[in-house]
Amino acid sequence: MDARPRPRPLQELRAAWLGLGLLLGLISPSQEPVLLGLTLLGWLVGGAALLQRRAGEVLPAAVVRLTADTAGRMTLLVAVILLALVVLLTNLFIGLVVLTWCAAASLGLAFVVGADRLRAITQRAVTLVAAIALVSGILEVVFRLPFVVEQLGRPPIAENVTWEKRYDRATRQNVFGFRSLHQTMRRTPGVPRILALGDSYTWGQKIVSTDSTWPSLLESELARLRPDRPTEVVNISRPGWSTQDEAMMLERIGWQFEPDRLLIQFYLNDHDPPEGDPNFLRYLGRPPAALKGSLLGSSYFLYFLRVKYWDTVGQSALQANLENGFKDGSPGWKRVTGGLHRMAVSARSRGVPVTLVLFAALSPGRWTPATYPYRDIHDKVARAARAEGMEVLDLTSAYAAEGKQWQSWWVTPYDRHPNAGGQLVAARAIAQYLESRGWGKGNPAREPRCAAGAASGSAARVSARGAPVALFLSGAREIAVADQPLGPSQR
Repeated sequence: MDARPRPRPLQELRAAWLGLGLLLGLISPSQEPVLLGLTLLGWLVGGAALLQRRAGEVLPAAVVRLTADTAGRMTLLVAVILLALVVLLTNLFIGLVVLTWCAAASLGLAFVVGADRLRAITQRAVTLVAAIALVSGILEVVFRLPFVVEQLGRPPIAENVTWEKRYDRATRQNVFGFRSLHQTMRRTPGVPRILALGDSYTWGQKIVSTDSTWPSLLESELARLRPDRPTEVVNISRPGWSTQDEAMMLERIGWQFEPDRLLIQFYLNDHDPPEGDPNFLRYLGRPPAALKGSLLGSSYFLYFLRVKYWDTVGQSALQANLENGFKDGSPGWKRVTGGLHRMAVSARSRGVPVTLVLFAALSPGRWTPATYPYRDIHDKVARAARAEGMEVLDLTSAYAAEGKQWQSWWVTPYDRHPNAGGQLVAARAIAQYLESRGWGKGNPAREPRCAAGAASGSAARVSARGAPVALFLSGAREIAVADQPLGPSQR
């Protein structure tokens, strides 16, 4: 009597494959068409193999060969464990996608190389993946060591949670949730008011004390310059905001503070879509929605690899994104000019001059205004601002005048947001600008005259009260992150 294992019927393999396809269809995320397409392709490849004429002979024999001895069964057991690990680190759908492609590849190879060769390839592949998983686990432990974290940082989720505990209570105590010590819309009689509007550079990313952010430092600098005439600087910024976000916040809440002057800080990645746009995360290069909430997002080792990629190979992609985002007629450039136009129009209708703060991108090295890497983009934004009747102040000169390595202003060894010293450089430069424009002398907010020309040779546009709209371009936003990188993780 033949004691050899009886080959599993081909019908069972086909039924299992059909069931896998139905399960994938039930749990697949509809918002990821590319991932869905790749999944469908893998399933069709496997289905085509199962429909081959020789399938009844080749495939059952391959299954029997894979499970014929202890080594083969151990290989399949390790493969199942690795698949379970994929599900644990991501989710069930990703795990099924991996299963689909691995099974499809095995079905195809069974026809090409035969059962014996397929068994050897499977054992080697499983052994290699298991070794990679083991090494990655060890590295994950290493990158979580405190002294390593201090130099390389944490994934955005863990980083945000950690820093939320370090910030002072200004945001939580502010009735609007702004990072400002001023929260009443009612004006103090005789005290001029400035409204600061921007993103993480103005909010104060990784600046523990609100008093060390440039809006608070600006208030102190103005008080030092004019002790007899204090100024209120209200900060209504939010990390991650683009020019469009700032324009919307200004219209909805900002003007209710009745400012005498508006400071709008601008970054190079302000051409990104607003936070509410479904393309926002995609523009930042973040993982697809199918991986949202997965443990991979908390991996310190993968975060390190991502940062190193954007710091090296990915730099060309980041540069291309910046250049494309500011091309005439591009969606990014339309968002920038559209946001500036909205703010300029609303400011002119109220007779309020606008001052926007262009922080320089703190790229490693010593830069001058002429050698600054993003000079062309700054100049283009400045021309667009002047076309709206705005004044432009580029803060690269203030940082260049310090004569220091620009990375010395990084808030951490891995985050290019300005530290307290970098915030102070900006605050002093803006205070000197305002002082030169007559701030603090009588009613300075509406005294400066507009010297900016309008677009296309038309007459210069000024406010209803003859006040200019001033724009401080605050440099390039962090690219690549490791956050913010510029990364996306650093807005």
